This record gives sequence, C-alpha cells and structure tokens, in this order.
Amino acid sequence: MDGYYDENVYYNNPVDFLGGLNDEHLWKMGIVIGVGEEDFCLPQNKRLAEIMSNKRHALLARYPPWNAA
Repeated sequence: MDGYYDENVYYNNPVDFLGGLNDEHLWKMGIVIGVGEEDFCLPQNKRLAEIMSNKRHALLARYPPWNAA
C-alpha cells in the first residue's frame, strides 16, 4: 500500500481495530481462527488470536488434518 492508510484500510484490518472494541456481545461469541502451518498469514493470524485472547472471550483452534488420528 506504499504507506497509504485511511479509515477504509483501518476497518479492513482487524488487527488494527479489534483491540479497541468493547462490545461485550462480540467477545462472548465463540470465534475460531483456523490456519495451517504453511499459511502465509500465520503470523498475522497469531497476532489476531493474541489480541482476541487478551479480551478473554475468544478461541484460537487449529485442527490440522495431518495430525488427525
């Protein structure tokens, strides 16, 4: 984006705005983020899960099929 940043970018990047939300109904939802170990967005998804976990109302779950019994 070459440094471009506005309200549209902000609201389309959950890592930017979720930490500041205080809607208790949002944090009571059972949110699951599913990612694979080779996902190019894995670091960003881990950061998102950390933000959500800090609110104590979210869940990060990974169910990689290669680990299934």
